[in-house]
Amino acid sequence: MSRLRFLDNGAKYPKETRRIELGDYHEDLAGDFIDVWVNFPRRLSNERLALAQESIAISEINLGEERDKRLDGLQERMFAFQSEWWGLEVEQVKALYDVDTTLYGWIVTQAAKLRADYEDSRKKVDDDSTDT
Repeated sequence: MSRLRFLDNGAKYPKETRRIELGDYHEDLAGDFIDVWVNFPRRLSNERLALAQESIAISEINLGEERDKRLDGLQERMFAFQSEWWGLEVEQVKALYDVDTTLYGWIVTQAAKLRADYEDSRKKVDDDSTDT
């Protein structure tokens, strides 16, 4: 018999985070960090996929007002997604983007790498298991 109390009693699944040290980007940012969520739920995975699909759809629209409007909406959704993923207020995510788009892109890359590394480490645990 299996026992999955956390599903029945409302307990939250343990949230795993990994730290991005901003000092790795630039020494003047030493001491600043972001703890990103690496084992986020299917809801966020689905939102991540939906954002990617919307980005592709927008890329196929000719330049103009409709494309600009869709891009603005996509960016707002992206900021909200990253806010939850990175554990920051939406305003802080927007501020990072406004201050330095290269830093912002670096954070996006680092967060994605940490999530992929986490997923790979979980797969290795599964691969190391033996059949009983």
